Amino acid sequence: MYELGNERRYTVKRLQWLPLLDLKAGSSPTRCAWPRLLLALRQLARWIENPELDELSGYLLASEARTLMDSLEPELRSAGIFFNGSRPPGEDYWNYFGESVEQALSTLRVTAV
Repeated sequence: MYELGNERRYTVKRLQWLPLLDLKAGSSPTRCAWPRLLLALRQLARWIENPELDELSGYLLASEARTLMDSLEPELRSAGIFFNGSRPPGEDYWNYFGESVEQALSTLRVTAV
């Protein structure tokens, strides 16, 4: 532990923790902004569980998904999740949305190792 201004900061000797975490050298966990990532994923889970989504047309569902991702993207970006490619228009956005969610979840799985 050391102090920087009015903050106490802690360090960890990673090589000593690797056996405890059952990790090999060079494969230690990466930094992740967990609060932001989990906030975004919680909002995503709540949106997906909304039963009113089942009543929407494909076009409206894709539109709602786009609006959701527009609001979540800053949180996901700050957690190190960036989406590749351009966003397709209209109803085709739904497939892009599914791939983006899968990418976010796979990042979570990799980061949590």
